[in-house]
Amino acid sequence: MKTVLSAFIILFSCSGALFAQNESSMESMEGTQYTYNKYYNTIGSEASMLTGYGIMYKRRLSENLHFKITVLPYFHETESTSDVLVTIGGQLQIDVVQYQYMRGYLLFGGAYHYDKTYYTYINQPPYDNHDIGFSVGTGFGAETRLYKQLSIHGEISYGFYRTDRNFSNYLSSSTNGYERTLSFGVGLGIGFMF
Repeated sequence: MKTVLSAFIILFSCSGALFAQNESSMESMEGTQYTYNKYYNTIGSEASMLTGYGIMYKRRLSENLHFKITVLPYFHETESTSDVLVTIGGQLQIDVVQYQYMRGYLLFGGAYHYDKTYYTYINQPPYDNHDIGFSVGTGFGAETRLYKQLSIHGEISYGFYRTDRNFSNYLSSSTNGYERTLSFGVGLGIGFMF
C-alpha cells in the first residue's frame, strides 16, 4: 500500500509540475493552435489497470471529448489445453488542459477481462482455471506528442475491481473465489495519430 501511495504522490506531483505555467509562457501560448485538433483518430497499444491492455483505438468526438477502446483477443490450443483470453475496455476522456503539444484530461472508463484455460489430460477428468472480472473507475491522464504524429500518454485512476478466480490446481486456495477491491491504478500507452 505504501508503494502505491508513493507512486500516486510522485505521479501527481509530476503532472502538477507538468501543467504549471507562469504568466508569460501562458500569454505566449494563447495564440498557438492545439496540435491534436487536426487528428481525429489514434491507433496504438496500451496497458492500463482500469481499461485493460492490448490494441488501442481513440476517436476525437469534439474539441474536448475523446472516446478510447482497448481490445486484446487471444486463443491458443494444444492437445491437452485450450486457452482463451479476451480483454475489452472503454474510456471517455474530457480535456481540462490543452497546450500546443500536450493535453490533460479527466477519464471515466472500465473493462471486462476473461481468461479461461481448459485442461484435458489423459487419465484425468477435464478441469479449467479461470480469471474473470471487470473494472470501472475515474482518473486523470496526460497525452503528449513524442515525434511528429506519434503520441504517448499516461494515466492515474481510482476504481472498483471485481474478480472471480479459480486456480485450485496449481496455486493456493487463497487466490480462489471472488475479490472486490477499490484501488489506484496506472496506465501507459503509445499511439499514431491520423
